[in-house]
Amino acid sequence: MMDYILLVDSALCINCQACTIACRQAGSTNYSLPRLKVDGSRHYSCHHCEQPACCAVCSGGALIKNKEGIVLWERDNCLGCKLCVAACPHEAINYNSLYNEPVKCTFCWERLQRGEEPACSAACTTGARRFGKKEDILAHFSNRQKELASRGIKAVVEGLGDGQDDKVLFLKALG
Repeated sequence: MMDYILLVDSALCINCQACTIACRQAGSTNYSLPRLKVDGSRHYSCHHCEQPACCAVCSGGALIKNKEGIVLWERDNCLGCKLCVAACPHEAINYNSLYNEPVKCTFCWERLQRGEEPACSAACTTGARRFGKKEDILAHFSNRQKELASRGIKAVVEGLGDGQDDKVLFLKALG
């Protein structure tokens, strides 16, 4: 499988919630808690971190980072301790007490295995959520940065560099 990433462009997001609705529809019908939450310019979902704190604290080994770099949850190994919820620096893991399980983004792992993109990016009508091969997404970011600069707007990307190499990057327009 390729090295995929998701770029969230806050300048293009209109807070329509199409991504969160698609996420709920793509996930199990048992979940009442979101795997993705959009609150204005803040997007809460798993970053599939280079060094995921949630995996490090999971004593049962239920949270694992697969060879593609996607953090997945294995039900049979979960102890229900909720340490992963507290450890996540991105507030991206909820805990469903009814089913005794953490709820987090899996990049729609089942869809990826079928060659489809995650439901959130597929549903985004403005292009604010762009999923694809890392080199393609980084090239898109470079072009987008130049486009914004031509309008006098500086754009930075969060989640890459400074010891980070997350699978979810955020493009922020700074004025």
